[in-house]
Amino acid sequence: MKLRFLLLILAAAIASAPASAAAKQKKEKPSSEQLAVKQACYIANRLNLDSKETQKFIDAYSRYQSEAMKIKQAPASNKAPATDADAEKLIKNQIESSEQQIKLHKKYYQIYSSFLTQTQIWNVYQLEKKIRRQYRNHNVRSPKAPTPSKAPKAPKAVSSRNRTVNVNGYKVDFKSIDNHGRNTTIVFTVQNEGKNLKDGLSIDNIVLECNGKTYKASNVDANWGKTNTITAKFKKLTKFSDMRLKLKLNGETKVIQIPS
Repeated sequence: MKLRFLLLILAAAIASAPASAAAKQKKEKPSSEQLAVKQACYIANRLNLDSKETQKFIDAYSRYQSEAMKIKQAPASNKAPATDADAEKLIKNQIESSEQQIKLHKKYYQIYSSFLTQTQIWNVYQLEKKIRRQYRNHNVRSPKAPTPSKAPKAPKAVSSRNRTVNVNGYKVDFKSIDNHGRNTTIVFTVQNEGKNLKDGLSIDNIVLECNGKTYKASNVDANWGKTNTITAKFKKLTKFSDMRLKLKLNGETKVIQIPS
């Protein structure tokens, strides 16, 4: 609630600024500090942290990003060094940069461990990877969406009853499937049946078998908590028959039948 309140205050402040200042700000890129806070808020929201934990995480994450920016990155080059001395200098610079990054990583792992569970820390790292991928793909042009008249329809969302599998204390429920927008989207939940989050939860290798073909998830989003809601997006499908969702939960492959 505190995070939402702070965001509302920020929005009100921007709206009340003079038009010329707003136009200037729109043209300017956000600073590294502003980006760090924005990323921290996004991650904290995904982890469902309370207001106290959220503030701790924003402070720690912002300091981490600030210190990471100060580490001198070894220049990347495909050109071979001219001499042994040049090669030695490049290698030592790369080693020094890597050592500094590892030292910083360990430092903030200890800081995160003082107020986050190990599973939450693991999820922080996964969300950081997702953010980096989004930045890399930011300028990639999205494919043109099909016209509504030609867009194929997916089966209607159905109850998860009889669409449940259990894996080592975790209950996996199929929730819904839709074909809106540019993707076919499947939602399922994973409940920690008496499990403690510190025990760890790993979900990967999500694929959809449909009409005799296999499709790998192009994007996976998750809201973590006692009931974890997973949203997996796939290439937009045109036919829906004999559908099964496969995934690895804590290293064990499981299959969920999807009604067509």
